[in-house]
Amino acid sequence: MKIQLPGIGRSVDAIIADAFRSFGCKPLGGQSGTGWSKQSDFQRCPRRYQLKHELGATPLLVGEVAPGLDSGTVGHALLAAYYAGMLADDRYPGWQPNTPEPRALLQAMQAAGLPGELFMVAEQCLDGYLEHWATEDVRPVAVEMSAGDAAFHTSRFDLVFYTEEGLHTGLWIGEHKLLKAGTDLEEYRLHGEILGEMLSWQLSELDAFFGMPLSGVCLNVTFKPTKTLPPRFQRLWLSVPPEEVMQRYMDDRVYWLQLLEDCQLRFGDKPWPRALFGCKKYKLCRFFAHCRDLDDTQLKFNSEPYSEEE
Repeated sequence: MKIQLPGIGRSVDAIIADAFRSFGCKPLGGQSGTGWSKQSDFQRCPRRYQLKHELGATPLLVGEVAPGLDSGTVGHALLAAYYAGMLADDRYPGWQPNTPEPRALLQAMQAAGLPGELFMVAEQCLDGYLEHWATEDVRPVAVEMSAGDAAFHTSRFDLVFYTEEGLHTGLWIGEHKLLKAGTDLEEYRLHGEILGEMLSWQLSELDAFFGMPLSGVCLNVTFKPTKTLPPRFQRLWLSVPPEEVMQRYMDDRVYWLQLLEDCQLRFGDKPWPRALFGCKKYKLCRFFAHCRDLDDTQLKFNSEPYSEEE
């Protein structure tokens, strides 16, 4: 039996993909195969991970993905188009001959059905971003580049760029974030996503590919506008940490992969353990309708696992 609950419409990912295709361009963006996003899903709740990534269940309950996350997905796509348009040719990962200008891409998203509220926030953030960073020294060498080891850890870099801005001169991974006003950026200094990107860089030996060592990750933050304040912009430059920090992160990654494999072997297609505390901490997730009664007859399956842009 297929259950369709109210409010489930066309996803923002599908709207963005259609907008790119209207220019004869492949969509830019998406999740990496075996990265931080999946690990954090498993840490949050094994049952949710199983439904989302192992079974490819279609989420039936609206409410988990807030407009802020959809705004972040739109913002990522616009910045991907903006920086991909600076790539010289097909020697640079992410280059496409028909990459649209970001404002044109946003108009195409609107035509493809992007909700008005998301359009207005995206337009305000994009206009402010292009004005604020009009004189930036950012020289993109890759956009939406995948890296890492598929059996261990992977990442998708929003941007790889070279700069000669004073103390920051060097090669950096750019990580775009759209955050609420007032968010403390210090939590990102040793964040798993950031360390995971540095690990993927090492696993793919990209120092040799680009001909210079990685300086670190530049957190490229847009603070969302409020009713009284326009969007604000800030960058946090996070240098590559000491080797022992990276080794500890790798050990942690091995630990969680072993737990995941244990669940796969022990439970298979049977319901995995549920971390009900996560329901209280994160509010009900989109898979609550499946989880509530452990009733797999309600499952609808996609040809590809459900993906959710971070």
